[in-house]
Amino acid sequence: MREFAISNADGGVYELNDLRNFFHEPHGLGFVRNANYVKIGDRYEISADSYEQASPTGYICFKDEKSLSAYAKYAAFTRFLQKIPLTLYYRSDKEHRMDVVPEIVEKTEIEKPLGLNISIGFRALSTWYDVEESNGEESADILSDSMIESPCHIMITGILTNPIWIHEVNDIQIATGQITGNIASGETLHIRSDTNPYQIYKVDSDGVKTDLYAASNFSTERFFVLKNGKNTISCTGATSLRVIGRVCHATV
Repeated sequence: MREFAISNADGGVYELNDLRNFFHEPHGLGFVRNANYVKIGDRYEISADSYEQASPTGYICFKDEKSLSAYAKYAAFTRFLQKIPLTLYYRSDKEHRMDVVPEIVEKTEIEKPLGLNISIGFRALSTWYDVEESNGEESADILSDSMIESPCHIMITGILTNPIWIHEVNDIQIATGQITGNIASGETLHIRSDTNPYQIYKVDSDGVKTDLYAASNFSTERFFVLKNGKNTISCTGATSLRVIGRVCHATV
């Protein structure tokens, strides 16, 4: 059984799975590939490959009730939509997410006995993704079942001097990162490829954030993206290491 929900930037959530607020006739949950090809002899080779920006659409039925009219529900929902960006949730065998903004909402009149049935369209700000998290002491593993390179957020604590973090895929080292400087007790080092732009910073026990991008070793990769298989992130001397990955998918 599939379920849908939407959350907004304020943390509000609309569950869209019962007759009071029901999302139905969804479209645009797949993908369109945007590839360029070069003919070489009697073959065609891919010269560039990407996915088109997705545009999920569907209908939401707001049931008309004595305690709360369909029009009032619709008005509250449109206010909810203004607090962007939104996250669209699709739950089947697991929970998938997509960051979106509302692109079109078309209001109709109440149709008895269903209520107000509106059409809605979103514009994707991301691919579909699953949130995967792993914790360890000096290392943590994240499994990716996707062929799409996926961003992550690495958090490292410990008393560290010039810390080096390492990325292995299926037990083969593929990248390293480093900063010049110290991470003291009570501080957490953050390395993020899930933000735009990428970030390296530390946060102390009082929540004060210090940017460390300029202190990073530019001869190293520094920012890791998860690849298909077992991704191991490690840092020698760390007392804890946490990784939150956004494993991206073309479709759900």
